[in-house]
Amino acid sequence: MKFGFQIVFARQPTQSELAKGVAFLNEQERGYISAADPAEKARQTALADFCHMLLSSNEFLYVE
Repeated sequence: MKFGFQIVFARQPTQSELAKGVAFLNEQERGYISAADPAEKARQTALADFCHMLLSSNEFLYVE
């Protein structure tokens, strides 16, 4: 997750961003886990969601 912030924003996440990011990943992963989908696939899908979130953020889209 820290690597994603470094690539997208060229900075490390704050403690608050880190905590919220971990909570987001855990919640998404729990939502994707089912009998048909193994935990590894759910983890990858949750990480893809997180990457999409970073790339659609205002900080990435707009220069201040």
